[in-house]
Amino acid sequence: MDQTQPEIIAKLKNRITSSLYTVLVGLSKNAGKTSLLNWLLKHSKFDQPAVITTGRDGEELDLVGGHSKPKVEPPANTFFTCFSSTLSANAPYIKIIGRTPFSALNRQLWLAQSLFPLKTEIVGPATVSKQIALADYILEKGANHIFIDGSLDRRSIATHPKIKELFLVAGAEYGDLQEISSELHKLHSLIDIPPIPNPNFSNEISYQLKGKQIQARFSRIYGHEHEITNWENAEFIYFPGALTDISFNKMKQFFCNYSGKLIFQHPFFLQLNEHNLNLLKKHTCLYCVNSIKIAAIAVNSFASNGKHLDCQHLRATLQSKFPELLIFDIKEVIYE
Repeated sequence: MDQTQPEIIAKLKNRITSSLYTVLVGLSKNAGKTSLLNWLLKHSKFDQPAVITTGRDGEELDLVGGHSKPKVEPPANTFFTCFSSTLSANAPYIKIIGRTPFSALNRQLWLAQSLFPLKTEIVGPATVSKQIALADYILEKGANHIFIDGSLDRRSIATHPKIKELFLVAGAEYGDLQEISSELHKLHSLIDIPPIPNPNFSNEISYQLKGKQIQARFSRIYGHEHEITNWENAEFIYFPGALTDISFNKMKQFFCNYSGKLIFQHPFFLQLNEHNLNLLKKHTCLYCVNSIKIAAIAVNSFASNGKHLDCQHLRATLQSKFPELLIFDIKEVIYE
């Protein structure tokens, strides 16, 4: 049964109160993340939230496509990071907290707090470690929840152990209905990988042989495929880094015959096409140290390249494929 607009909005509001972090990611650029971010900021119950981003968000024009982009709209009392030029533009409406120990695009980042609702640009560091460090820094300054405009790759903040769920935005910008469905099916398959209980691993590849855990003295799979295929008798093998299609194809026979456990740091570190991922899941016992869930999927039928999709058909098709997930048309909430 289709959910009504009030039911969807109520569920969304409930899903932004369960942890310190709310992370949004998109299948592609121009998916509609900023529009959903603004809605979540407006409707959150936190009295001193913060919003940070990966790179730059809310700029006047898209640096690649050249089209206009929506501003980030922090409500009153929201912490955000930006360049000094943004401080000057918003001077009467913000409280400047001060310089941060972080930078982006080789420029100093400043921390400010809105005194009134704003429409502005925000900027953040590009790496996972710096993004989490910045989030912790802002929490120490008094914020009680962090909204993060993130990305969907193995260098994303979504791979950090502190991040437990994602709001995903799937837009027509990514491709047609089949391409969107295929990518969501792959993500769903990754997230379905079970967590390993009581993990105790370092930053190096390791394996267990006859009950003894052995460090491999290297952390990357790439370049060490032949050596790893000699561990066919290991009870488990732990990989802290990414497995790509290049390495998988070199080790395909090994994986198809391996009977132990394969443990990855995070499901997003399996950088495989859908065919190879299905093969790996079929022939091995896969586990992850850090697991993650999808809180909701927002679909956006608009594409800046003009290849729009039918919004009702898009949502209905995806809901039929993933009935357990909350899936909604982004326009249902931002134009409530």
